[in-house]
Order: sequence, then structure tokens, then C-alpha cells
Amino acid sequence: MARGQIQEKQRERVGLELLVAVYGAGLATAVAAGQLIAWWRRRPKVEVQLSWLRLALSNEDEESVGTPCVADGGDDARREQILVNFKVLNRGGAPVQIVAILIESVSLGKTTYVQVAPSPLPSILNPGTQLNVPMQKEPLDMETDVVFFGVVDALGKRYSAGDQATHTFIKESWNLPTRVKVYQRRDDPSQRVLAFQSRHATELKRSESENRPKNVLAQRARPQGWPLLES
Repeated sequence: MARGQIQEKQRERVGLELLVAVYGAGLATAVAAGQLIAWWRRRPKVEVQLSWLRLALSNEDEESVGTPCVADGGDDARREQILVNFKVLNRGGAPVQIVAILIESVSLGKTTYVQVAPSPLPSILNPGTQLNVPMQKEPLDMETDVVFFGVVDALGKRYSAGDQATHTFIKESWNLPTRVKVYQRRDDPSQRVLAFQSRHATELKRSESENRPKNVLAQRARPQGWPLLES
């Protein structure tokens, strides 16, 4: 075989090998992209919406779960009870377990975490489903410098309604009536504490840690006469 023909054959072989290599790389990229897209679609995608739940109030204010208030209605004003309502939707492709509502705040060099799990929490939220979680507003009313207000899943991931919507909602809550009051301590009547009666079946957990710089979502001055919260 002539030298020129040999060289031509070598070039054809090199070209074929290059083509196969390019095809293999492209196929691997396509497979990886497909896996990434599939993972992206399967991942939990939780959406949170905040609203007020308003219910009729009987004459027994102390028996109501929500906070008693007077509804706007002019001459037809009526008494009602209000609760925070979390609407939690799973728009992703995998189930997610929502375990609690979380309020994070900062004060005096400490970060405070308040966690409450009213019914129906904890709850598994399947893809394409939603749940409503009514909650007393008083745990939120106890705070003055809120960093986060939303829900948390079993892996510790947080979800909220977004900074602006949450900021507006917290401010509205602080301007509404509340059951938070100042009480004398039973063991030391000279000391006062800030408290309210929890109406939820689950325990309200409160913990503290050393403060790190955080962006405050909603802030207000501590109402006059309110003592500092104790750990």
C-alpha cells in the first residue's frame, strides 16, 4: 500500500476516534443534565402563605383558642377570635415533613428560637398537596426583633412567605389585640414576667444561643412596662 494511502487511513481512524470521543462526551453530558433535571423536579418545593383566620367568638373569651377582638363592622361590629393561619403547599416532586413553626429573634446579644407545633403538625406533605396550620398569635407577640417567622421541616430547612409579606404580617399582628400580659412571679412577687396561656396541645419550646449578626425582619420598641424576657 502506498505511503499516501496509509496516511489517509490513519487520518480517517483518528477522525473516527475523535468523533466517538465527542459523541461519548456529549452523551455523558446529556445523561448528567437529565439526572439534574429529574432531581430538580423531584426536590421539595415548599410555598408558604400567611393569612388571618377569623372565627366567631362566644361569650366565654377564656375558652377561645384565638385572640378575642372586635371585628370592623360599624354599627354591626361583632366579637371574634383571630389566629395566624399558615397555608403550606408542596409544589415539588418529593414529600416533605413539616414539623413546626419557628420564630427566631435577637435581643441583648442572644438569638432566641421559639418552636411550636399546633395541630396538624408534624405532618408529611406529599407532592401537589397543602395543609393549613392555625396558630395563636401570642408567641409572635412576645418578640420585638424578629429574624425569621415560618415553618421548618424534619431536615431543619426553613420556609417562609418571603421577607416583605412576613414583615407586613408581623407588624399587623403587633398592632392587633393580644393575650400577652405582665404577671408577678409566684416565687418572687417583686419580679414581673411576660407570659400568656398557651392554647395549643403541643409544647412551646424556647431556646437561646450566642448571637451572630443577622438581618432583622421586623423590629419594634419593647412596649412600656414589659419586662425583659428571661431564659
